[in-house]
Amino acid sequence: MSFASFVAFIVIYTLFCSLEIVVFNEEILLALCFFSFVFFAYNTLANTVTDIFDQRAKKFESEFLVSFDLKKNLIMTNFNSNCQNQSVVHSIKCLLIASIINTQLTNKLIVKNMITSVKTTNSLKLAEFSLLTNKTLNEYRFNCISKLLYPLIFKSSTANINIKTNSVISLKNTNSKAVKNLCIK
Repeated sequence: MSFASFVAFIVIYTLFCSLEIVVFNEEILLALCFFSFVFFAYNTLANTVTDIFDQRAKKFESEFLVSFDLKKNLIMTNFNSNCQNQSVVHSIKCLLIASIINTQLTNKLIVKNMITSVKTTNSLKLAEFSLLTNKTLNEYRFNCISKLLYPLIFKSSTANINIKTNSVISLKNTNSKAVKNLCIK
């Protein structure tokens, strides 16, 4: 049917040209060339262009899904490690409470002349536990900030990671010096 209509168009067009109803000048020749180019380009390249766009869309979709899965897995591992850090902090607090109860009971049971030595050792142990608790809390805060907050704010640029690690290392060094000074006393 399309071939028959094309042949009919050619016959009618030749008839109009022979009767000089259609005159061939530059504008008509240019229009004929343009319409024939558009017609043949559409018929031959339509499927190819559609396939190219479909392939690119599938590629973008797969890259997006892979990126999303990687970020989801990273956030889940960060969350799990932070939950483990919270459980460690909770158990250290329980140990601190148990040592406080222990010091209260030993104060009641020990003779008066030994009370001062026991109090000093207990206060040293309490200080050790509080320093350990502070150290663990600082590590937990560092992990929360470095693994959850900084990637959201700075998109984990390498310069910001270096600044963070240097400040945390200096913070850890000051905490370890305080523990050493306390143990020496």
